[in-house]
Amino acid sequence: TVKVWDADSNVTTDSEDGSPSHLKRFPNQTFVGHTGAVLSVACVSEEVLLTGSEDKTARLWSVETGACLRVFVGHTQAVTSVAVVDNITFLTGSKDSTIKVHDGISASCIRTYTGHTSTVTSVSTTHESGTFISASEDLTIKLWVFTAVLPAVNR
Repeated sequence: TVKVWDADSNVTTDSEDGSPSHLKRFPNQTFVGHTGAVLSVACVSEEVLLTGSEDKTARLWSVETGACLRVFVGHTQAVTSVAVVDNITFLTGSKDSTIKVHDGISASCIRTYTGHTSTVTSVSTTHESGTFISASEDLTIKLWVFTAVLPAVNR
């Protein structure tokens, strides 16, 4: 389960000096659908969230409705980290030691990167176009260059 909180609307100012005196404990939205613990979350935009879970999937969610928009499959173990490349391209890192690039429109995996020998604990895009970084329990941090994925040729 994932919950979205609006810190501004959840603060009450009952004190004389106007400082926050009480935080409400009610989320604005709850997202239900993963069948394992949620391990990672990233904001795609103000309207969309990306999550990764022990259920071996990543999911896109509508912030407004709480609906699951897409399910990304392909990892053989838990999805431990998610990152946003752009509004339609996402990275997932996993306990299976791989990193996958997903197309948010088709929900398909368009590339798998291998090179870590243990759980990928974190994936992050860089400010430099065309690269991303991963960290792993194998005690390494890797800088990757996105490689082009060419469409299949009909024979």
